[in-house]
Amino acid sequence: MSETRCPSAPAMTGATVIGAVGEDGRLAHFATTLVADEYFLAAARVQGAPEQSFRFSSSCAESRCVQWNGEACGLIGRIVGLLKDAGAPIKPDRGHACTIRAHCRWRLQRGDEACGVCSFVVTDGSGEAAEASA
Repeated sequence: MSETRCPSAPAMTGATVIGAVGEDGRLAHFATTLVADEYFLAAARVQGAPEQSFRFSSSCAESRCVQWNGEACGLIGRIVGLLKDAGAPIKPDRGHACTIRAHCRWRLQRGDEACGVCSFVVTDGSGEAAEASA
């Protein structure tokens, strides 16, 4: 896995499942790699959109993605801005346990600050970040 990875990809066969959304609405990252297959996705859809319960990663689509601003992923900047505007403390997370950490688009752009907000992001069923709860 040497390509840049999107940490908020849509649920699809072959995507990496990087974590589960807990009851508190925060993402708990998985310590090992799990690849979504049609059986996993079918089971996840029983509860609704899989992205509401899990976070998925895939290769960063760059200019083929609606989040791409011409130079980078615009989503992480908007999330950080929303949290700062809400007065939420953003603490860089240097010890963040994540299976895509070394290749994560957000971390490559914003460093450990991205890791500090990552667990607050829940993706809706369209691949958009639905909320960043502080």
